[in-house]
Amino acid sequence: MRYYDINVGGGPHYTSLVNGKFDPGALNVEMDIQVQASDVPAAGSYVRVWGIGLAAISQSQSLFGKPITVRGGMSAGLPLAKPQQQGVLVTCSIWQCFANWIGTDQTQDFVITTPFNAPTSIGPNPKTPPKNIVLNWKKGTPLSQPLQNALRTAYPGTQVNVQISPMLVYAQDEIGYHGNLEQFGTYLRRISQEILGPSYPGVSLNFNTAGGIDAVDGTTPVTAPVIAYEDLIGQPTWIEAFKIQFKTVMRGDIKFNSVITLPKTLITNIQGNNSQAVNQGLTFQGGFTVCSIRHCGNFRQPDAASWVSIFEAYANNPQGSAQFAAMAAANQ
Repeated sequence: MRYYDINVGGGPHYTSLVNGKFDPGALNVEMDIQVQASDVPAAGSYVRVWGIGLAAISQSQSLFGKPITVRGGMSAGLPLAKPQQQGVLVTCSIWQCFANWIGTDQTQDFVITTPFNAPTSIGPNPKTPPKNIVLNWKKGTPLSQPLQNALRTAYPGTQVNVQISPMLVYAQDEIGYHGNLEQFGTYLRRISQEILGPSYPGVSLNFNTAGGIDAVDGTTPVTAPVIAYEDLIGQPTWIEAFKIQFKTVMRGDIKFNSVITLPKTLITNIQGNNSQAVNQGLTFQGGFTVCSIRHCGNFRQPDAASWVSIFEAYANNPQGSAQFAAMAAANQ
């Protein structure tokens, strides 16, 4: 059976599992939640709950800025359901909360954002106050320690996890101020790729499900469970050089920067069907590092594609990556 658990700090709690048992009368829930690096533009994430009561409608405005944790996956009941894949999909803050009542339908919408981007005031154009992120990176020093100092100073009390290459050393002093994590993340990716080359994925800032900040580049990956054939919805596909996209049953056990292994697949492509050589004759073997996650669901919609997690990941095989880069360059 499908599983969700939406817990608003100081507010409502919605779940499909009561006392460890599936609730057939659980409210319908829709969600579109994105998890990715701070420098990658993305639309806002949201969760919608159907069938709420008048009390929930009346308290919607008071939930502005509250913390919210969304868990999802599958619970026991269906033959291929795997409860061990349940997990936290996102931990964040409520940017907007509004309710609606049309005919017999009553809904409550949560527009959510990272706690580091949450506004401090209510109004037609709420602002996120700038942060004092100062990077003091000295010549010949690895980036990891200055980066950790900058994040811990700007976000005191927040867990900061920095796992990046020790080869990130600059040839001169680099000191700069950044007003938010989006600006800082863009700067870090650009300058790290400038040092180690365009085939290097760069340093990414990510908001983890525990409410902390991860600075990662794939050099210290987190091993994720092996993805089984029956977990996949459709076939994986290359979306650009180095990067694939695949869809699974909704699950919360695979995190940003996790290294995943896909089951063996058989891909048949005809040379004339695609002008990009990176799409020809490839099988999805070896490790891939997750760089983007999107959880999409409609609890009451019966088809399999209505309760899924969509992952983007780049290839880890250096030899293969070099081969893809050479093939892509030959077709430019």
